[in-house]
Amino acid sequence: MKLSYDWLQSYFTSPLPPAKDLFASLSNHSFEVELDGEAKILPDRSADCLSHLGVAREVAAVLGLEMVAAAEPVFKLDPGLAAPTVKIETLLARRVMARQVTASSYGMTPDWIAQRLLTVGGHRVSGVVDVSNYVMFELGQPVHIFDAGQIQGQMMVRVARVGESIELLGGRVVKLDADVLIIADEAGPLDVAGIRGGARAAVTGASRSLILTVCNFDPVSIRRTARRLDLLTDAAKRFENNLSPAAAAPAMLRLTELVLELGRGARAGQLFDFYPNPELSVKINFVPQAINQLLGTNYTNEVISQKLQSLGVEVSLLGTSWQAVVPVWRRDLKIWQDLAEEVGRLGGYDQIVSQSLPDNFSSVSNEPQVVQAEQVRLTLAQHGFVEVYGSSLRANGEVKLVNAPAVGREFLRSNLTDGLIETLATNWPRRIFDHESLKLFEIGTVFPASNEEKVHLALGARTAKELVDVLTVLDIKASPISKNGFFVVEVVLTDVKLLSAAIDSWPEFLTDNQYQPVSPYPRIVRDVSLFVPIGTDSATVAEKIKAVAGPLLTLGPFLFDVFDRGEQRSLAFRLVFQSHERTLTDAEVNRAMSDVTAALNSTPNFHVRES
Repeated sequence: MKLSYDWLQSYFTSPLPPAKDLFASLSNHSFEVELDGEAKILPDRSADCLSHLGVAREVAAVLGLEMVAAAEPVFKLDPGLAAPTVKIETLLARRVMARQVTASSYGMTPDWIAQRLLTVGGHRVSGVVDVSNYVMFELGQPVHIFDAGQIQGQMMVRVARVGESIELLGGRVVKLDADVLIIADEAGPLDVAGIRGGARAAVTGASRSLILTVCNFDPVSIRRTARRLDLLTDAAKRFENNLSPAAAAPAMLRLTELVLELGRGARAGQLFDFYPNPELSVKINFVPQAINQLLGTNYTNEVISQKLQSLGVEVSLLGTSWQAVVPVWRRDLKIWQDLAEEVGRLGGYDQIVSQSLPDNFSSVSNEPQVVQAEQVRLTLAQHGFVEVYGSSLRANGEVKLVNAPAVGREFLRSNLTDGLIETLATNWPRRIFDHESLKLFEIGTVFPASNEEKVHLALGARTAKELVDVLTVLDIKASPISKNGFFVVEVVLTDVKLLSAAIDSWPEFLTDNQYQPVSPYPRIVRDVSLFVPIGTDSATVAEKIKAVAGPLLTLGPFLFDVFDRGEQRSLAFRLVFQSHERTLTDAEVNRAMSDVTAALNSTPNFHVRES
């Protein structure tokens, strides 16, 4: 969202710091703001800060300034102008407000509104349209105005019917699915609710009677529809982040006030307000000392109270604890830890004094199961096992998810074995050498129908013999079972009892092994076979190949085949080329292999075999 410095200044009598300093303060305490005023407001604060009023509240809290009290819009209602009737046919409408305004004509956009809209990236359209956009950027609540003369019969809020379509503002025609929320009349759709207005009842220069609407809709529905129809509008952005229904009332007052100022001889009618479940303020009990302990601070009760009150939170002593009444626009404050975060960020995380750790502090977790898991990992690594991390979601299981993320992932896993078998089967054909082993293990939580979640250990290999030695070290009594061409063992982690000999060898294992990152780019495998005199040292040949293959050779040469023919011996080597910066081309590897072939053929009595 683009911020207007002058617009923010209008909320304060005291002069604000220069724009550079003001935006830096917001970046340090609230959300990132670029020097050009572009504010990167994250979803947790979009419900209240995608507006100049919301950002002004943050400025007041961060800088300790008093905001100018907002003047209540004052206008007279015409008792003879009845409230519009809107039929609500869906639970996706959380609040619907409507009011009729009539005038003999409507004037141009006031310069001060046009200038502010221009600053935040808007532009002039017409007086009525511009003030509706202005209210959204000022208060964060999207609004929409219809030409009452184009509405046929009863207005309603409902989901679209199969086969319906709508021409949007701008001329685009979209087909509506049966779950798209719309505002309609008896002739059909008028508006894709909360996202984009339709052309049929759009306000024009000939419009005299208007229907002002301010609504609140289900955020999930708005988000789904906006992406399905590729209508990522400013209004959709605000609704999909769970805007408070309470924001509709002040927006309707402000919109009515501005439209009446535009209209010549304008009259405002009675208000229609559908609000079946009025939103209540969240109340949170907290202990100030707990906030200090969580943050590592020593704020007094008065300081904590002051910081929270600067955000509009009402704080009072309630028995032995404190109670915070959260304003409805702060949708992100639900538990006392949220309050602690607010205190911390307003005070400045950089102001928290670092403390020395106590002498008896240990970085090792005191949880026996965590320690045991690390012991098992190191022991299995010593025996050539590689750890894998499988998905907890499976196509089958004992615990089914209510809202599964995808087909084939409807259940929580009840064992580790099924996933480990799949991983073994996937990786087995991808070995470089046929004689290579593949030994895997996984430590993870399983979810049986009994709801007793347990952490299991599963081991898998191609043969049972590869598991036998490590089962002895881990003191696992279970025997490997054969499944889909592999052998696996699965036990509860806490049942594993390591032998002391394994623990004693860890320091040596950790010292002798070095770790290096795995390249994200694909490898290219090439073979070279050659005849050499019997008695030639294969290691010497391998060193010669390595010397000329170049830096792209990352693994090998590996000797994988030897046979004698008369006075000659055939040696076959496998080379692996790979880069950590990019994907190699065949041409690059071909050049390296040409150098290898030339070097070998130039050695007396060496002859590279044709492939």
